[in-house]
Amino acid sequence: MKNKNRGVERPPSRLEMVELIESLAGTECGAARILPIARDVLVEILDDEKDRANNWSCFDNRELTDTVLRFICAYRIPVEGSAYFNLETDCVSYLDFYSKSNLSKSGGAVRVPRAVNGFKLAERLRAQGSEVFIVENVYELRLWISIWGGSALIATALMKVLDEMLD
Repeated sequence: MKNKNRGVERPPSRLEMVELIESLAGTECGAARILPIARDVLVEILDDEKDRANNWSCFDNRELTDTVLRFICAYRIPVEGSAYFNLETDCVSYLDFYSKSNLSKSGGAVRVPRAVNGFKLAERLRAQGSEVFIVENVYELRLWISIWGGSALIATALMKVLDEMLD
């Protein structure tokens, strides 16, 4: 589920889950993109001898995979300097967003989502004790809008997909 797979709508495979955890925890190379408290949990998952011996068959369980993805999205650190959209939903009928005013073709004012610095906003919201999901692929977007709900920072590339989902 690397950036090249942003459009993938299926649950991640075993290998994709392991690669995602390794990349976020910073175990292979690079800095961690997950809060330190969550990094320790992800490293424990990677270090589990039984799961490793069973070739990560635990990730064949979609419920478990979705739970781990929820955990990842709740503790993921947005890409610094990247734009995200701040949205909120209750999974039933409510969708709200941080907005700005634009003019429609007919000249009337229209509220449209406004891109924000995801890194700074996530830091601020979490400092206030708010849970915020960092959503970076289509599968996570579907989970957030239909199951998890709450506040999310959505990668800008996913807004077209969200628009199509809501039509």
